[in-house]
Amino acid sequence: MTENLIELQNVNAGYGSDMVLQNINLAVKRGDFLGIIGPNGSGKTTLLKIILGILTPKTGTVTLFGKNSAEFSGWQKIGYVPQKAGSNLMKFPITVWETVSLGRLTRSRWIDFERPIDTRAIENALQSVDMLSHKHRLLNELSGGQVQRVFIAKALASHPELLVLDEPTVGVDTESQAKFYELLKSLNREKGLTLILVSHDIDVVAHEVSSVACINRTIISHGKPKDILKGDFMKKLYGEHLRMVVHGH
Repeated sequence: MTENLIELQNVNAGYGSDMVLQNINLAVKRGDFLGIIGPNGSGKTTLLKIILGILTPKTGTVTLFGKNSAEFSGWQKIGYVPQKAGSNLMKFPITVWETVSLGRLTRSRWIDFERPIDTRAIENALQSVDMLSHKHRLLNELSGGQVQRVFIAKALASHPELLVLDEPTVGVDTESQAKFYELLKSLNREKGLTLILVSHDIDVVAHEVSSVACINRTIISHGKPKDILKGDFMKKLYGEHLRMVVHGH
């Protein structure tokens, strides 16, 4: 039986009296490429905060790598690429290498930083996203697609078993997006990395992921893209007036 890296059972969560998520039951298995979709305000970011340990649910249980989230300490196993990654660091004269090296802080004490093992991890992470040749360039000299690759490398530098990406292609041009998703598929299929991708692009989700969770404060549906992204599920998620064309390969 495939291991569940993440399991949420009867989770209710929110801010103050506003219960954003209600009765969430969701499991992410090792090797999954899960896409999470839903309208604005549906609770997608709140769900990620729970998975990342940033927010504690009001009720329910969250299990990470077989441990209750309250007892979980192996956060280096989870890599995270936020929306508009690098927007703050772009203001500083920081290089690609220095940016990716920050991903090793979960593995190294600062006083020991950039031991040979750290150097190899940074090189391997940059190589895996085809950015090693840019290691001495400043972050603010790169294109949007290159910046996203750097921040995936930063997340990979800690050798995570799960990579969480929140709207990673916002502000990235179409050509760079296509290359970006090819990279994700390679990381998932060839390297066995488990991925969670939040996206507003339903067509991308239909083509790229292995399973889809549709969320609007609760889980509307969860399953294979071909079964989920059609008919009543989408109407329940986005309303009766949704017009969607999903192109086949």
